[in-house]
Amino acid sequence: MKSYSFSKVSARGYLTEADYNNKYIFTDDLKQIINVSGKPFEKPLSFFRERDLITRNMPLTEKDGDMEVETLLEAVGYLLFWDRRDKRSIVCCAFGVNRSRTVIEAFHYAKMGFHFEDEYEGYANHLIYNCAMGYLPPLPQLERELKRLGDEYNPTSQERLKKMKNNVSDHCYNEYASQMERFISDIKSLDIADDKYEDLSRIMSSFKQAKIKKGYVLDGFQAGLPHFDSSMYLHARRKEATEFVPFDWDDHFSQMKMFEITEEDKQHNDKIEKAAHLHFKQFNDAMYIRNTLCSWHAEKYVRPIWQDITVPFNEQGIWEATLLFIAPRLMSGYWHWIYCRITPVTSDSILISRSHSVDDYMEYAESDLRYPSVEITSESTATVRFMAWGRYGLGLWELPVVKDGDSVKIEKPKEVPKSLIYYKPKYMV
Repeated sequence: MKSYSFSKVSARGYLTEADYNNKYIFTDDLKQIINVSGKPFEKPLSFFRERDLITRNMPLTEKDGDMEVETLLEAVGYLLFWDRRDKRSIVCCAFGVNRSRTVIEAFHYAKMGFHFEDEYEGYANHLIYNCAMGYLPPLPQLERELKRLGDEYNPTSQERLKKMKNNVSDHCYNEYASQMERFISDIKSLDIADDKYEDLSRIMSSFKQAKIKKGYVLDGFQAGLPHFDSSMYLHARRKEATEFVPFDWDDHFSQMKMFEITEEDKQHNDKIEKAAHLHFKQFNDAMYIRNTLCSWHAEKYVRPIWQDITVPFNEQGIWEATLLFIAPRLMSGYWHWIYCRITPVTSDSILISRSHSVDDYMEYAESDLRYPSVEITSESTATVRFMAWGRYGLGLWELPVVKDGDSVKIEKPKEVPKSLIYYKPKYMV
């Protein structure tokens, strides 16, 4: 066993029957036992519950170049949590020599900001050794993650962050950012509940260059499963459009009789898609979409918005087209759609709003990346860049734009977005 003076924590080998009966191990202030050995506890769960102990099986490996860094970071988070509450923790592995000490040394760095000294195999400690061997990510990368984790649990750091959030400026970075703020505000003012869309053109109220063609209005629709798992899309339709056949769930199953689909087949997505594809081929811009299109690929059969929007190929026009392109990620949706929702960074107040630490904010508070930009790279190509918060942290969006007649095409880049600050999601929807 190895005890540490910087916290109520100790590293041990796999717990034996004698250990379970040792009052010097199972003390009154012991709160959790983290087992990284890969071998489950021999004692039943009731044994630990009777003693008000939390047990966690979080196996780490010393082989194959992969020590499960995500598991390591999660274990460090648990140690930080109970350290703040002055409770004792035990980390055990097979022999208490490497893996358990590595976890505690990572915890030390997260809490203290510097490395614990405990020489191992010619290296300053076990954590540094495992990074050098390739079992863990490169040391600078891991240090960065540990520091962020420590800041999350550091009350001083969090108070500092809270104070900064209350004092940073909400002034938009540049004209593009200001127009994006106006665009987002206009979207929030829309009443698009229950698939009852009317003319959505007012979200283009700040546009100076991109215009919808005469005789058309901006409209929207949901695609997916109604009120369950669907996402928002924009399209243009004629002002005098007549109501189309309702694209609702029951209608789809009446249409699917030709495929001999019964009520019991509702979960067969391939059959649903087959019927939907046949049905959607009938759509044109004189039709009015009502209710949700019951297909995740329905947008393929709806006239692309770019065919009815004129976009001059200049910086302002390209930026306004970009706003329309990202609009669905700012609108309503259901369930898994939330993974795609973004919060564009337009000011310091938004940049810091979801930062986990002061250092994360400061890293980009003075960066040129925070300014939304449009770069025309040729007579027919351009690149738009902006930062946005998403489910996995802060990302840099780089959208390729191509001139297409009197409009443009914006394709999804291969990597959307480029990760600047990664935060592991704390929830599942």
